[in-house]
Amino acid sequence: MNPFDCHQPSIFIVCSPFQALCAIAAIKQLKIDDYKMLAFFPKGNHRNEQLLKIFELYHIDFKSFTRFGGIADKWYKLRAFRHRRSVYKRLFIADFRNPTMFFVGCRFVSDEANIVYLDDGSATISFLQDHIVSPIIGVNKWFMQKVANRRSYLLLKNVLTIYDDIPNPKYNIESLDLSIIINNRNNKGRVKEKNGIYIVGTNISSYCIPLQYPAEKFIKKLDELFVWLKDKYDGDEIIYIPHGRDESNYAQDICEKYGCEFRRANEIIELELLKIPNPPKAIYGFTSSALYNLKRLFPHTDVVNILFNGNISNLNYQEYLLLSEYYQKNGIETMKQEIELV
Repeated sequence: MNPFDCHQPSIFIVCSPFQALCAIAAIKQLKIDDYKMLAFFPKGNHRNEQLLKIFELYHIDFKSFTRFGGIADKWYKLRAFRHRRSVYKRLFIADFRNPTMFFVGCRFVSDEANIVYLDDGSATISFLQDHIVSPIIGVNKWFMQKVANRRSYLLLKNVLTIYDDIPNPKYNIESLDLSIIINNRNNKGRVKEKNGIYIVGTNISSYCIPLQYPAEKFIKKLDELFVWLKDKYDGDEIIYIPHGRDESNYAQDICEKYGCEFRRANEIIELELLKIPNPPKAIYGFTSSALYNLKRLFPHTDVVNILFNGNISNLNYQEYLLLSEYYQKNGIETMKQEIELV
């Protein structure tokens, strides 16, 4: 059975707005009428509202999960081990690093079902480039393989992705066309005047800690970036859009200091910027996968990835170097910056 067949009844599991967009695009592209959408909503996550808005925008019914870890995870694992016959012969998982998604999905799909992985932003790029050698380790990896063997599943093989220009013979890769559900009608016809400089924020803890950047040094570099942007784009409005999981105030304080707008997006940034009347003049970010998507949506906009120096022996920094190279191949400029390391 082809894992990318059209009309095949399917289960989808997502936990972020971008994953939901990819799932909905897959439903449209593969013409899936019979499906169930399962969504994880971590408590206190700002992106939960964005996820709800996407389901509302595309009229998607879903079943929500809020229980993670501890007894809940053990229960999911035990249920996953049971043989099952179901009309659902395909499971789409949007976060290949999250074993809970797999265990929950196994409750709904039949034995011998196809497991297909959707995009999870830059993590998918690193995965296809073989930089993430083993995304799931330890007991969870062992248990997943036991379930897969018992129920005849093939793990980490089938990938439906927008990053289809990364060849890797280890995987069965199929192209996902995100423009089926999200496109920029302004790209057609005359190019409109561009307005506004946008900074795509990052989650300071998940960005700085793995790369061994002192948080205070990163904040200092962000302050310097605002000074540089105000000089380079004199008279243009500068808008900072924080990461959905970033709850700190450092960027908001810098925006107030320099008279720039701090705008928390109500929707995923790709949809948020499509609502503005004119395309952005420039977009800056910190190796976010949103830069790749925004360059596709706004091909005439300057999209710039800010890359700091780092410890070359740090695997996370190696990953950022590979991501930057990939972005460059897709029309995104790299702006190298120096930062003091730990």
